[in-house]
Amino acid sequence: MSTNVLKRIFSVEKSLDIDDRLKQCTVCPSAKQTRLSFPSSNIKTTCCFDLIHMDLWGPYRVPTMNGNKYFLTIVDDFSRMTWVFLLKFKTDVFVQMKHFLSYVQTQFNKVVKVVRTDNGSEFVNSLCNSLFKSLGIVHQTSCAYTPQQNGVAERKHRHILEVTRALRFQGEIPIRFWGYCVLAVVYIINRLPSSVLHYQTPYERLYGKKPNCDHLRVVGCLCYAKVLNEHDKLLTRTKTTVLMGFCDTQKGYVLYDIVNKSFCVSRDVSFREDVFPFKEKNKALQEPQCVFPLGEQQYRATDTTTSAETIQVAPEIGDEVCDSADTQDTDLGSQNNQHEVTQEATDTDRSHKVQGQRKSTRDSKTPIWMTDFVSLNIHKEVPYALSKYVSYERLSKEYMACLAASSSVSEPTNYLEASKDSRWVQA
Repeated sequence: MSTNVLKRIFSVEKSLDIDDRLKQCTVCPSAKQTRLSFPSSNIKTTCCFDLIHMDLWGPYRVPTMNGNKYFLTIVDDFSRMTWVFLLKFKTDVFVQMKHFLSYVQTQFNKVVKVVRTDNGSEFVNSLCNSLFKSLGIVHQTSCAYTPQQNGVAERKHRHILEVTRALRFQGEIPIRFWGYCVLAVVYIINRLPSSVLHYQTPYERLYGKKPNCDHLRVVGCLCYAKVLNEHDKLLTRTKTTVLMGFCDTQKGYVLYDIVNKSFCVSRDVSFREDVFPFKEKNKALQEPQCVFPLGEQQYRATDTTTSAETIQVAPEIGDEVCDSADTQDTDLGSQNNQHEVTQEATDTDRSHKVQGQRKSTRDSKTPIWMTDFVSLNIHKEVPYALSKYVSYERLSKEYMACLAASSSVSEPTNYLEASKDSRWVQA
């Protein structure tokens, strides 16, 4: 029971001692202890790169085209600018972190003061500790099983994955391109207004100017990229591609060539933002197709032949039918019988054709491991038979007698025969 309930039950004099007794109670915390509430996450820094949040996502079950299964997310606390780096292994976090710290110092003339992460082994290790100490960076880690203390990076992961799913579902982009989708999503998020920044963009907070969004297009749409190395004046001037993202280091678009199945960056691109090639391809695969078994296809072919024959005979039958009604009945009966006989013959031919098609027509070859084995049953014609070159005619009489004597001696095949031979007993 709570303190208020106990005070209402007992008298006023006893209720004064309830607070003191509850403070000394050890049973209540064991039975009622809950987690404390977390404060709302607000920007507490006054300058860019005073505090950065880091977190690693992955591994994902399907690697990207380059074999990446993770991505490292870095968020600046002041500007909420986000950087994402695709990684193949967890051990690549240290290398990428070192490059990012050098990037901040060179491009912005800033020094990172505090790094906040969770307790993952990719952040808490001897290499990272020595790096932070050498640069004078304070490394803050969250408590065990408390991801809320690294909430900025965790919430950013949720935002990235939500937009990535929406982008991928719209164009039905294959799952193997999820890495390009993540990079494109982060590029777009950095140029969108945020309520945390009073509806400024992270790009504006970091660079002090508004971003140019005129070049943004729908990711996953159909594109026509200009072919630059033209060798034939009569060939096509463009190649069919799909927009997969935007490039930070080049003034161009990241495109996927559908025919060559390769990526390229180009600025000479025309867009069809209402057409999604991957979606159209999936629709074509999902459409029901009229597929008949082999027997039905042949049956239809024979029906067509039979109908053609019937059309040729029809005039003759028509002349006879005009004579009398009795002749009409007779001819119709004969026609039905003829159709039944023709259909039975067609079914018989169809079954023979099906059986004939199932029989293999390939030439049988001797297994490779039998090529060196000489056997008259397998090799009917041996080009250099041993019997053509080895003969007993040229042997001397003495050697022939020796061979005859040695071949006349038979070896015992069991113990009983060997025990009866004195030579085997002496041996």
